[in-house]
Amino acid sequence: MSGDQDIEDFEVSPNGDFVVYKGDEDILNRFELYLVNLANPGVSTKLSAPLTVDRDVRDFAISPDSSKVLYRADPGTLNAYELFLVDIATPGTSQQVHPELTAGGEVSSAYHFSPDGTKVGYVADQEVDDRQELFVASVANPGVSTKLNGPMTTDGSVCR
Repeated sequence: MSGDQDIEDFEVSPNGDFVVYKGDEDILNRFELYLVNLANPGVSTKLSAPLTVDRDVRDFAISPDSSKVLYRADPGTLNAYELFLVDIATPGTSQQVHPELTAGGEVSSAYHFSPDGTKVGYVADQEVDDRQELFVASVANPGVSTKLNGPMTTDGSVCR
């Protein structure tokens, strides 16, 4: 890295073997997700799937068993963040956690792995634009989710 390149956020894996960070390492001002093994400092691997101009990784979380990383990015519509899962064994190959979002929908920054790492809970306006609801998806079957909250009042939303 040189010049104006930045690292905006980082997290040490639960097993202590590596660090995941968000930075503009390859393209200035395009923030993507990288991993560096602590046994091999100075050598990074891009985790996130390729992004186009003006697209970024927003934030991320490492699974409790240190095998996967969740991250939000806007690969489609600018600033409409979706949730992706990448296995650290297959960097650059991400799967969308949720089904297609409604027009104008996006996943909020409220998302977490379950303690055993088998599920992902997240808040999104997945079905109705501007109605934040709570969903869960299986790590083993990304792209399919279940809504957890009951019926919402008009203009109701799940809050973090």
